[in-house]
Amino acid sequence: MKKLKISAVLILCLALIAFIIQNTGHVSARFLWMSADVPVVVIIIIAAVGGFSAGLLLSLLSRDDLKKK
Repeated sequence: MKKLKISAVLILCLALIAFIIQNTGHVSARFLWMSADVPVVVIIIIAAVGGFSAGLLLSLLSRDDLKKK
């Protein structure tokens, strides 16, 4: 099972890297009152790090809930 998880993470990382390499243009990004002309790579990396952080946080919180029961 551990090898399956490692393989899945590796495949997702490789897919993310391929996606980043193929999207190097610039876009206009707006968030609340801020606006900037940034490379798509920056947006992809921010979204990936945010998703990873949210998943890790939820995993840790659910693990703590299971330990309390």
